[in-house]
Amino acid sequence: MTVRVAAVIPAFNEEVAVASVVAGIRSIVDHVIVVDDGSTDETSARAVAAGAEVLRHERNAGKGHAVRTGLNRAMDGAYTHVLLLDGDMQHLPHEAAQLISAAADSGADAVLGERRFFREQMPASRYHANRIGSI
Repeated sequence: MTVRVAAVIPAFNEEVAVASVVAGIRSIVDHVIVVDDGSTDETSARAVAAGAEVLRHERNAGKGHAVRTGLNRAMDGAYTHVLLLDGDMQHLPHEAAQLISAAADSGADAVLGERRFFREQMPASRYHANRIGSI
C-alpha cells in the first residue's frame, strides 16, 4: 500500500524545540503542518524556517482545537494518513517511520504508538496521567 502522510504538530510556545521536530519529521512524511495555538514566542517563525506550513490561532484555544485545525487542513490534501506528534520533542520524530511502515505494510487505517514512561523521570501526577491515557 502506498501511503501519503501529513504530519500535524500542535504547538504552544514551543520555540525551543519546534524546529527540531519539523526538521526531524520532514524527510519521513509528505507534508508538515504546525498549528501554532496562540504562541507569544517565535514558534511560528521557527516552524516556517524549518520547512513547515504553519496555521496560526490568534489566541490559545487548547491542544484539542489545534489538532482539529491541523486535521481539517490535512483532510484538504491528498493524504492517506495523518501523523500526530507534539512540538516539544516528547515524541521522537525518527520513530514515526515505524508507525508509517506499519500502516503501509498492514493496510491499517490507524496505527497507535505508545511511549514508555519511566517513573523516576517525571512527577508522579504526570506519570500516572500518561499511563492512564495510554490505556
